[in-house]
Amino acid sequence: RSDSSAGSGKGFWAYRRPVSSPIPALDESDALWCRSEIDRFVLAKLNQHDLRRSADAPPETLLRRLHFDLVGLPPTPDDTDEFVHSVEAAGIEIALSDRVDRLLQSVAFGQRWGRHWLDVARYAESSGKEANISFPYAWRYRDYVIDAVNNDVPFDRFLTEQIAGDLLTTKDDTERTRLLIATGFLALGPKNLDAANPLQFDADLVDEQIDAVTRVFMASSVACARCHDHKFDPFSMEDYYALAGIFASTRTFFGTAVSPSNRIGGDPLVLPDLDATLILHRSISPNKVAMLKAQKAAMQKERAEKGAAFTLRVALRIIWRTGAIDGQLENVDEQGTALPLAMGVLDDSEIGDAPLMLRGEVNRPSKFIPRAFPQSIPVANAVRIRKDQSGRLELANWLTQADHPLTARVAVNRVWSHLFGKGLVN
Repeated sequence: RSDSSAGSGKGFWAYRRPVSSPIPALDESDALWCRSEIDRFVLAKLNQHDLRRSADAPPETLLRRLHFDLVGLPPTPDDTDEFVHSVEAAGIEIALSDRVDRLLQSVAFGQRWGRHWLDVARYAESSGKEANISFPYAWRYRDYVIDAVNNDVPFDRFLTEQIAGDLLTTKDDTERTRLLIATGFLALGPKNLDAANPLQFDADLVDEQIDAVTRVFMASSVACARCHDHKFDPFSMEDYYALAGIFASTRTFFGTAVSPSNRIGGDPLVLPDLDATLILHRSISPNKVAMLKAQKAAMQKERAEKGAAFTLRVALRIIWRTGAIDGQLENVDEQGTALPLAMGVLDDSEIGDAPLMLRGEVNRPSKFIPRAFPQSIPVANAVRIRKDQSGRLELANWLTQADHPLTARVAVNRVWSHLFGKGLVN
């Protein structure tokens, strides 16, 4: 194991592309026990340490484990009786294969394994931090994840949709809606909505997105290099700010309004107007829309006329009331009809690189760092970032290349951990 500081660490095993290991040779009796090549590796290690393999689990125990692993619920007594009879009639291999297929096709499979993903993706329905404000449209992302699992969306596509779904080509508005909702992954996460400095809030938002993407897909936090080169992983400040430019060129819609509890608001993302899109908030009358607009205009006029003569209390009252009005108006169209809304992201109107912030302080910008990916992880077919887009699509492409050393390892390790109780890597 080599030194893993930002200046080195490229030789650490996790940053090398995976290589195939030779399948262990076993004697004939051991080989007959193995049902897959994985069993050969397990058995070879047991033999190496002079350990005996465990006996096969009884059908009832095996079925119970299977149900908890795949759908999170125990089998019913009828399920157990049916499985035992199936084992007796057709053998364990056929009975097991049939039951696995049935569980994988159940809605409960997507709910169980979607939950595993939601935990990793820091899914929550509020902002946390100092002002814990509700995310009223987070549920759409939750449903997207469950549906993606049940619809067997390939993992590389699943990843790409969440980082850059808005930048993918679509055949119709139904698919466009699904992909916009997928980007809710980037809009979730803790946010200090009571921040007094908008520049600091924006920098912290970008930081949280970098942290989420690199932790979730690479099990490595590049966000630790915000203020200095990473102490333990081979990531530098330039790596961090190269990614920061990607997310600073992204507009995040998290759907909260300004209120007495928070100073920062975030618009919701308006989805294509589809009759089939579920909407849980109510419409209002055209008269109510007009009244709210009139109230907002009056408050803006009052604020403009008095200017600096405002007391802090009066100024805050107007800001809070305006925020509450905005929160109602952004839920509906001009006629008061409820709009389909979600959390998500789009490319910002201004695309560009981010400056390196000395010590990570927003008031100490230094040289601009070209948008790019961590230099310690070379990927053969990485696509260069377009000047007219944020770079999120190219980032997703970089993460899903076959020779990327971390993405597949991390995904497989998590699946193994859920099925066996302990990962291949701790």
